[in-house]
Amino acid sequence: MNITDEPPSKTERILKDLPVINIHDRRTMRILMPTIILTFFVCISLSACGIVPLWVSVGTFAGDIILSDQTGKSSGEHGLSAITGKDCQFIRFIDSAKVCMSAEEYGEYLLSLNCEAYTWTRMGRVSCGK
Repeated sequence: MNITDEPPSKTERILKDLPVINIHDRRTMRILMPTIILTFFVCISLSACGIVPLWVSVGTFAGDIILSDQTGKSSGEHGLSAITGKDCQFIRFIDSAKVCMSAEEYGEYLLSLNCEAYTWTRMGRVSCGK
């Protein structure tokens, strides 16, 4: 069997069926530009960049610093804890643990670390102490 006798691969069949878009065609650009602009603004609004006024962002950040210093949790963690009814700390994600845990789950998590003594960072991350 020659190379030319082989049937086209799945990728080649898919690429063959795709329409070719000429970006230099004015009609095509009139259709594409609003879509591109809308996609851009949707991405920006979902990432929260540029939509929230600066003073709101700075105020929220300052409030989170004070709240974290006093309670060990950010406003987002407090909100998620209120919604789920469990203790939520985003720092647990780094250790591949559940972000939100009940008291029993947290106790099991601590026991799974097999530590003789535990230490916690200011951010609430637990590790084995010395």
